[in-house]
Amino acid sequence: MSDTPHTLDLTATEAAPEIVLSENELAMPAARPGELVLPEDEQDDELGLPKDAVRLADGRIRLPLKYPRSLIVRIGAAAGKSETYDALTMRRLNGLDRKEAQSKPEDQMTMVLAARSAGMRLDLFNALWEQMDAEDVVRVERVIGHFLGLGRRTGR
Repeated sequence: MSDTPHTLDLTATEAAPEIVLSENELAMPAARPGELVLPEDEQDDELGLPKDAVRLADGRIRLPLKYPRSLIVRIGAAAGKSETYDALTMRRLNGLDRKEAQSKPEDQMTMVLAARSAGMRLDLFNALWEQMDAEDVVRVERVIGHFLGLGRRTGR
């Protein structure tokens, strides 16, 4: 297995951009256990989360993207496969996640935290992040803020 450089090919003829990944690492699939929907009065105000965010029984948060994005993912020399991202399932962060983010330039720290929270390879998530609608980027940042204890407080 060769370690092919990670590139995003914007000259692809398909509608979706193409990203080339090395053969050594594959994207981690997001598990989907039973969903536990927060009551309407606990959403947004108490937690600082988008109203359509869903808290899963294990504490992860599933965030639907308002503007789904597709990438053509090619691993090594294999043919590209279109992958559509319509939601991100994000887990709570830990010390290693913070350490990894802090080792990156400051303008990449939030993106690194989001990639680690979503369980995605950094190169793949970076390509997705760059293609995401700005509103969805802000929504992801709100989930990260929630995990870091930066969510809205009501004084209750």
